Amino acid sequence: MFPTLLQIGPVAVTSLGVFLFLAFLTGSFFVWQKGREENFDVDLLLDSLFLVAICSLVGARVVFWLFNSQGDIGQLFNFSKYPGFSFFGGLIGCLIVLVYFCKRQKWNYYKLLDVYVFGIIPAQILLRIGNFLDGSYYGRETAMLWGIKFPGLEKPVHPFSLYEIIFLIVLFFVISKLERQYRLFEWYKDKRGQARPGFLFLTYLLAYSLFLFVLEFWGDSSLYLLGLSWEQWFCIVFMVSGLILFYLRSGRGMTDILVIFKESIVKFVNKKRKQKLKVIAPVVEQRKPAAKKKEFHFKAGMDAKKK
Repeated sequence: MFPTLLQIGPVAVTSLGVFLFLAFLTGSFFVWQKGREENFDVDLLLDSLFLVAICSLVGARVVFWLFNSQGDIGQLFNFSKYPGFSFFGGLIGCLIVLVYFCKRQKWNYYKLLDVYVFGIIPAQILLRIGNFLDGSYYGRETAMLWGIKFPGLEKPVHPFSLYEIIFLIVLFFVISKLERQYRLFEWYKDKRGQARPGFLFLTYLLAYSLFLFVLEFWGDSSLYLLGLSWEQWFCIVFMVSGLILFYLRSGRGMTDILVIFKESIVKFVNKKRKQKLKVIAPVVEQRKPAAKKKEFHFKAGMDAKKK
C-alpha cells in the first residue's frame, strides 16, 4: 500500500488526497461533457459542480460523525485522528443542493440527475482506488484467496475497495447501454407513451444501494439495529425510495399506489377467508351423506306402504 505518495518535511501528499482531487476533476469532466450533449448551460453547470462538491463533503463528514462519535463536536473537525466520510451523507448533500439549484435555474431535476450519474460513478471509482492505496476501506477478516493484508492488520481482510471498483465499472457500462434503450421500455412509459428522465440515476441508486446492503454483511459498523448496521438501514431507505420514484416516474401516481395497496390487502383477506372455509368444508361434507341416507330410507318406506 502507498498511503503517502510524497513527503517534503512536515508536508505529506497522501494517495487518498490525490485521488480525491482526481475524482473531482474526472467527475466534473464527465458531467460537463454529458451536460453539453443535453443542451445545459455549461457555465451554470460548472457552478453547480462546485456547490455539489462542497455540500457533498460537508454532508459526508456530518453523517459519518453522527454515527461514529460520542457526540463530541471536536471530532467533527479532527480529520487526522478521526478520519472518515459517509457515502450516503455525500449523496444526500448532492441531492439537496441540486434541488435548490434546479429550482433557481428552472431546470428539470431528474434530467440533471441523469447527467450527474455519468460523473458520480467515475469519481467513485477513483475515490476507491485512493481508499485501496491508503488502506482505509476494508471488511472483516477472511481466509479467502483474494483476502488482502493491509498495513496495521495481522490477518487478511475483505478488500471492499476492490469489490466496489469492479462493481462500479460494470455498472457504468450497464447504465451507458441503458441510456440508449430505456426510452423504448413499455413498462416505463407514461400514459402519453413518453419515458421521463430519471431512469438512469434511479437505476444507479437501486443497484448501488443493493450492492452495499449485501457487502455490509462482511463489514464492521459502529452501530447496529435489529441485526443490521446503520449503513444497511440507509441502503433500505434509498432502495424503497428508488422503487417508489421508479413507479412514479413511469407515469403513475400515488393514487395508483394506494389502489394497488388496497387490492393487495383485499386479496390477502380473501385468501385467509378461503383457507378458513377449506377447514370447515370437510365437516359439512361428512354430515351430508348421513342426511341423504335417512331421507332415502324414509321414501323407500313410503313406497313400500303404497304397494
